Amino acid sequence: MKSRMTVLLLSLFVVLGLAACGNNESDTDTNETPAAAENSEKKMDDNKDKKAEGQEEQTEKVELKDEQIGLTMDEFKARFNEKAPSGGDVDFKMGDYSWRDRDKGLSTAGFDFSEDYVVTAMAKTGNEELKAVLLEVKGGDSTRQTAFDLIRAIMESSNPELTKEDIDGLMKDLNLTNPDGDGDDTVSQTARDGLKYLVNDESSHWLEFVVANETDTDFEAE
Repeated sequence: MKSRMTVLLLSLFVVLGLAACGNNESDTDTNETPAAAENSEKKMDDNKDKKAEGQEEQTEKVELKDEQIGLTMDEFKARFNEKAPSGGDVDFKMGDYSWRDRDKGLSTAGFDFSEDYVVTAMAKTGNEELKAVLLEVKGGDSTRQTAFDLIRAIMESSNPELTKEDIDGLMKDLNLTNPDGDGDDTVSQTARDGLKYLVNDESSHWLEFVVANETDTDFEAE
């Protein structure tokens, strides 16, 4: 039986709240010695540094906690339209879209560029930020080079911090290095900067690619 990328049924989202804590500091005694004043200032600086470090760690957790990829549909669409392949027979520019409610609290917005190339964005219903972006290449008149170009465009649109060398490395990790060859009936997964990338590459020229949050267990390769 061929391996296929499985989208697991969604479990409940656990949303962690971060509470801001105040920091009350008492005035120093105006009669304290210079040495005591210096020690007091040093302690205050140390406390500020520790507080800043703690806030930075909390910020990192906030970015990952909701199993999102860190941008809205409109933000992804604008980036993708700048990076999408052009000059061929198919227009890969994303136009107007509408959300459709699905089961398990999900909504999707799809872009059918042709019968062979479909990109679907997924979000939790009522949430502006995307949960995942999926590409399906259905064979037919599709080309492997175009599939690779679309994957690279989705990678760069999802994370503009990626360099060309970074994307080359991710493509290598996913065994997507030969646009002139055939798929090898494998499912591959890699991750970088909090996002994970999964691909199901079949010899029949059917290919599925997903980008999601690295912590999102609703997308797994099996």
